Amino acid sequence: MRIAAVIPTFNYGRYLARAIDSVQNQTRPPDEIIVIDDGSTDDTDQVLARYADAVRVLRTPRVGVSKARNAGWRASTAELIALLDADDCWLPTKLARQLEVLAEHPATIAVGCGNRIRDASGRELLTRFYPNPSTDRGERLRQIATRRAWVGSSNSGVLVARATLDQVGGFDESLSAAEDWDLWLRLAALGEIRNVHEVLSEIHFHRTGTFRGSPVMEQSQWKVLDKLCAAWPQEIDDVTRRHARALILRDAAGECLHNRDRGGATRRLAASLWSQPRQPAVWDQMMRVALGGVVGKVRKWRQARA
Repeated sequence: MRIAAVIPTFNYGRYLARAIDSVQNQTRPPDEIIVIDDGSTDDTDQVLARYADAVRVLRTPRVGVSKARNAGWRASTAELIALLDADDCWLPTKLARQLEVLAEHPATIAVGCGNRIRDASGRELLTRFYPNPSTDRGERLRQIATRRAWVGSSNSGVLVARATLDQVGGFDESLSAAEDWDLWLRLAALGEIRNVHEVLSEIHFHRTGTFRGSPVMEQSQWKVLDKLCAAWPQEIDDVTRRHARALILRDAAGECLHNRDRGGATRRLAASLWSQPRQPAVWDQMMRVALGGVVGKVRKWRQARA
């Protein structure tokens, strides 16, 4: 089967060559590489010019990552679509190993993989592996709703049939974040998902994503949860809803802390614990935030007295 690698990019010229090179260096290279330039204003054009006819380039005005990805896979004629974010990269056997999983498990509709996380300087932070979601539809939905299972490496790991994306409608273009969670839920409702239990993708955390410094991530996650509960009310019970709510609030607290909004973080951590009290890590974080607030007040008091 033919494979298309689809890479959306917005002002990631500094990372783009690394991503494209990792695609070209696959032991089973894709039959097509499509880069969607989502209105970049940096040196993306110059980077793409180095690849000439080896890469098909689609240029759009700034439409957002969901529309950009959809434009990419819809422009392809390949039967299989492999997504890669422009700031990440693949290890050489990524596509070959995923094709082996599809051949061994024909009921599988999407394949993810393990990954290695690096920071902005390239330092390795951790390695992650992902279990295979349940073969039972309801349990699979509940697992992905509560992130106990996932499509490993997400938008830099998934290999999925183009026909499947057509069937579920691709990414929800109204979402500016959490669009992967939304798509994995719709895939989970449709068929089986598997992960290669090997590191085949590298994810780079440089905290320059477009949602940083805004409530976009939290709003998008609440929208995904609302869609989930409306679409599959029989499968998503009260326990699952509370667990999902707790996760969203925990994520939102992390964004607040990144933006130095200690009050917003405290409120969301408290709400997360109210929704699901048995979260030792969140209790610890709550204590650290509270202690940090006390230390800050003492420091200001001392400065005022000096």
